[in-house]
Amino acid sequence: MGQRLTALFVWGAFLLYAPLPVSGRSKQIDGIDQLCRDIVAEFPDGPSLVFSGPNPWTEIDAPPPEMTEGAWAYVYAEGPGIRWVFLREVGPGVSWLEDTNYFYREDGTLAKRQRNLSAFKSNINLDVTGYYDPDGKLLKEITRHHALAGKRENTSTFADHEPPLFPSTSDVPFSDDPSLIRRLANVHSDGQSPAQVLIVFRAS
Repeated sequence: MGQRLTALFVWGAFLLYAPLPVSGRSKQIDGIDQLCRDIVAEFPDGPSLVFSGPNPWTEIDAPPPEMTEGAWAYVYAEGPGIRWVFLREVGPGVSWLEDTNYFYREDGTLAKRQRNLSAFKSNINLDVTGYYDPDGKLLKEITRHHALAGKRENTSTFADHEPPLFPSTSDVPFSDDPSLIRRLANVHSDGQSPAQVLIVFRAS
């Protein structure tokens, strides 16, 4: 249930930040936004599999109760084809937290990356949304920032923790693990039903 609530929170944030004024948006950008909405709408409740890794990736019964450092990711796939990745990274001592959504086309190319960084020391929330064409070219990037709390933003102490780009599904750090992808493809008997998987990255 907690995992599903997290996913719903992520989608709520997506709805809050993703829509842009209709005027001036290209049909290509509109098409990417619609693709993302379609992807989110097709996935079921709850993670079917939970993996921890890397070195090696190991299936576990449940995610850890909390993470004070490191990263974890929800992976949404149709058979072996990854369509959506939600990555959460936590800085040392929970000094910062960043959520990044990656949405992929059926051919595995990145369509949209949306990142939301909360830098607690600087009291800054940064939101960056990037749209990409099938060749990996950045079509448009929108950046917003605001104070996290009532205090002013402290830009002098702000450090941007840029997440990885993962321009295609073959670039995500678990996509080349044959056993994981094989399990992913067989979550359901027909091998094609949408599945939600939780990937927990152990701190190195």
